[in-house]
Amino acid sequence: MAGHPMRGGMQVPEKSKRGIGGVFRELLKFSPRLKLPMAVALLLAAAGTVLTIIGPNQLSRMTDLISDSLYGEIDMQAIGQVGILLLVIYGASGLLTYLEHYIMATVTLKLSKNLRGAAATEIREGDVLLIMDIGGEPLVPAEDFVVAAPTNLVISDQPPT
Repeated sequence: MAGHPMRGGMQVPEKSKRGIGGVFRELLKFSPRLKLPMAVALLLAAAGTVLTIIGPNQLSRMTDLISDSLYGEIDMQAIGQVGILLLVIYGASGLLTYLEHYIMATVTLKLSKNLRGAAATEIREGDVLLIMDIGGEPLVPAEDFVVAAPTNLVISDQPPT
Protein backbone atom coordinates (compact mmCIF):
# COMPACT_ATOMS: atom_id res chain seq x y z
CA MET A 1 0.00 0.00 0.00
CA ALA A 2 1.49 3.32 -1.03
CA GLY A 3 1.61 6.21 1.36
CA HIS A 4 3.54 9.25 2.39
CA PRO A 5 6.01 9.28 5.29
CA MET A 6 5.20 10.78 8.66
CA ARG A 7 7.55 11.70 11.47
CA GLY A 8 9.25 8.65 12.84
CA GLY A 9 9.28 6.91 9.44
CA MET A 10 5.70 5.62 9.64
CA GLN A 11 3.68 5.49 6.44
CA VAL A 12 0.24 7.10 6.19
CA PRO A 13 -2.01 5.06 3.89
CA GLU A 14 -3.30 6.77 0.76
CA LYS A 15 -6.88 6.19 1.93
CA SER A 16 -6.35 8.63 4.79
CA LYS A 17 -6.15 11.47 2.25
CA ARG A 18 -9.87 11.15 1.44
CA GLY A 19 -10.79 13.81 4.00
CA ILE A 20 -13.71 14.10 6.38
CA GLY A 21 -16.27 13.96 3.57
CA GLY A 22 -14.93 10.64 2.32
CA VAL A 23 -14.85 9.19 5.80
CA PHE A 24 -18.43 10.38 6.43
CA ARG A 25 -19.62 8.81 3.15
CA GLU A 26 -17.97 5.52 4.09
CA LEU A 27 -19.66 5.55 7.50
CA LEU A 28 -23.03 6.17 5.85
CA LYS A 29 -22.41 3.27 3.46
CA PHE A 30 -21.36 1.09 6.39
CA SER A 31 -24.55 1.79 8.39
CA PRO A 32 -27.30 3.02 6.04
CA ARG A 33 -29.97 2.60 8.73
CA LEU A 34 -28.36 5.46 10.66
CA LYS A 35 -28.93 8.01 7.87
CA LEU A 36 -32.42 9.04 9.01
CA PRO A 37 -31.54 9.56 12.69
CA MET A 38 -28.48 11.55 11.66
CA ALA A 39 -30.57 13.74 9.34
CA VAL A 40 -33.13 14.32 12.10
CA ALA A 41 -30.34 15.25 14.51
CA LEU A 42 -28.93 17.69 11.96
CA LEU A 43 -32.33 19.36 11.56
CA LEU A 44 -32.78 19.55 15.34
CA ALA A 45 -29.34 21.09 15.72
CA ALA A 46 -30.11 23.69 13.04
CA ALA A 47 -33.48 24.58 14.60
CA GLY A 48 -31.94 24.85 18.08
CA THR A 49 -29.20 27.09 16.74
CA VAL A 50 -31.68 29.35 14.96
CA LEU A 51 -33.70 29.73 18.17
CA THR A 52 -30.54 30.51 20.11
CA ILE A 53 -29.69 33.23 17.58
CA ILE A 54 -33.21 34.73 17.79
CA GLY A 55 -33.03 34.97 21.60
CA PRO A 56 -30.66 37.94 21.92
CA ASN A 57 -32.80 39.92 19.45
CA GLN A 58 -35.78 39.51 21.76
CA LEU A 59 -33.64 40.39 24.76
CA SER A 60 -32.66 43.58 22.94
CA ARG A 61 -36.36 44.30 22.41
CA MET A 62 -36.96 43.89 26.15
CA THR A 63 -34.07 46.24 26.93
CA ASP A 64 -35.51 48.82 24.54
CA LEU A 65 -38.90 48.59 26.29
CA ILE A 66 -37.26 49.16 29.66
CA SER A 67 -35.08 52.06 28.47
CA ASP A 68 -38.06 53.72 26.71
CA SER A 69 -39.95 53.66 29.98
CA LEU A 70 -37.24 55.51 31.93
CA TYR A 71 -38.95 58.83 31.22
CA GLY A 72 -42.51 57.62 31.50
CA GLU A 73 -44.64 54.64 32.43
CA ILE A 74 -43.11 51.17 32.30
CA ASP A 75 -45.10 48.75 30.16
CA MET A 76 -44.92 45.65 32.35
CA GLN A 77 -47.33 43.74 30.12
CA ALA A 78 -45.10 44.14 27.03
CA ILE A 79 -41.98 43.31 29.05
CA GLY A 80 -43.71 40.24 30.49
CA GLN A 81 -44.75 39.07 27.00
CA VAL A 82 -41.19 39.40 25.73
CA GLY A 83 -39.95 37.59 28.84
CA ILE A 84 -42.35 34.71 28.26
CA LEU A 85 -41.33 34.62 24.59
CA LEU A 86 -37.68 34.42 25.69
CA LEU A 87 -38.47 31.54 28.03
CA VAL A 88 -40.22 29.70 25.19
CA ILE A 89 -37.40 30.39 22.73
CA TYR A 90 -34.59 29.28 25.05
CA GLY A 91 -36.62 26.36 26.42
CA ALA A 92 -37.38 25.09 22.90
CA SER A 93 -33.74 25.59 21.90
CA GLY A 94 -32.56 23.60 24.92
CA LEU A 95 -35.05 20.81 24.24
CA LEU A 96 -34.09 20.57 20.57
CA THR A 97 -30.40 20.53 21.43
CA TYR A 98 -30.97 17.86 24.08
CA LEU A 99 -32.86 15.68 21.59
CA GLU A 100 -30.12 16.17 19.00
CA HIS A 101 -27.44 15.11 21.49
CA TYR A 102 -29.48 12.09 22.59
CA ILE A 103 -29.98 10.95 18.99
CA MET A 104 -26.32 11.40 18.13
CA ALA A 105 -25.21 9.53 21.25
CA THR A 106 -27.47 6.65 20.22
CA VAL A 107 -26.17 6.76 16.64
CA THR A 108 -22.58 6.74 17.92
CA LEU A 109 -23.25 3.72 20.12
CA LYS A 110 -24.89 1.78 17.29
CA LEU A 111 -22.13 2.70 14.86
CA SER A 112 -19.48 1.62 17.38
CA LYS A 113 -21.29 -1.68 17.88
CA ASN A 114 -21.44 -2.25 14.12
CA LEU A 115 -17.74 -1.44 13.72
CA ARG A 116 -16.81 -3.77 16.57
CA GLY A 117 -18.90 -6.51 14.95
CA ALA A 118 -17.17 -5.99 11.62
CA ALA A 119 -13.77 -6.09 13.33
CA ALA A 120 -14.74 -9.28 15.15
CA THR A 121 -15.76 -10.84 11.84
CA GLU A 122 -12.38 -9.94 10.34
CA ILE A 123 -10.66 -11.45 13.35
CA ARG A 124 -12.64 -14.70 13.02
CA GLU A 125 -11.84 -14.86 9.31
CA GLY A 126 -8.12 -14.51 10.05
CA ASP A 127 -7.55 -11.13 8.38
CA VAL A 128 -5.57 -9.90 11.37
CA LEU A 129 -1.85 -9.94 12.05
CA LEU A 130 -1.85 -9.31 15.79
CA ILE A 131 -4.59 -8.88 18.35
CA MET A 132 -3.90 -6.55 21.26
CA ASP A 133 -6.00 -5.53 24.22
CA ILE A 134 -6.50 -1.93 25.34
CA GLY A 135 -3.53 -2.15 27.70
CA GLY A 136 -1.23 -2.96 24.79
CA GLU A 137 -0.42 -6.56 25.81
CA PRO A 138 -0.92 -9.22 23.13
CA LEU A 139 -3.86 -11.51 23.82
CA VAL A 140 -2.36 -14.07 21.44
CA PRO A 141 1.44 -14.22 21.14
CA ALA A 142 2.73 -13.08 17.76
CA GLU A 143 4.69 -16.33 17.29
CA ASP A 144 1.36 -18.20 17.18
CA PHE A 145 0.53 -16.47 13.89
CA VAL A 146 1.93 -17.47 10.53
CA VAL A 147 3.10 -14.14 9.19
CA ALA A 148 3.47 -13.94 5.42
CA ALA A 149 2.92 -10.21 5.02
CA PRO A 150 1.70 -7.60 7.48
CA THR A 151 -1.94 -6.76 6.90
CA ASN A 152 -3.82 -5.09 9.77
CA LEU A 153 -3.39 -4.22 13.40
CA VAL A 154 -6.70 -4.44 15.25
CA ILE A 155 -7.03 -3.22 18.79
CA SER A 156 -9.67 -5.24 20.59
CA ASP A 157 -10.69 -5.69 24.18
CA GLN A 158 -12.14 -9.15 23.53
CA PRO A 159 -10.32 -12.25 22.32
CA PRO A 160 -11.56 -13.88 19.10
CA THR A 161 -14.03 -16.71 19.46
